[in-house]
Amino acid sequence: MLNLIPKVKELKINRGFLKSKAIRFNKSNLDHRLLVALETLPQKLFGTKLEINISGNYGESYELYINEKSILINAESVAGAFYGIQTLKQRL
Repeated sequence: MLNLIPKVKELKINRGFLKSKAIRFNKSNLDHRLLVALETLPQKLFGTKLEINISGNYGESYELYINEKSILINAESVAGAFYGIQTLKQRL
């Protein structure tokens, strides 16, 4: 079991790997706090595509999906997206 912080409610790991641990994302639609959180991740123009979708303003839950070509964080709020980024950092 992985010791992730914050503690995840459910974790499902499948086989596979990212082709690149560097990421790329659209900075124009992200909250400043999320941009700061993402600064420490390696970034490249042709890195793995990261998409962050925020559905509202409340709640801290998130879902993190990683496959060979992309990374997706679906979150209830900016706080949830921040926690998703923290989990992503630990997994990378």
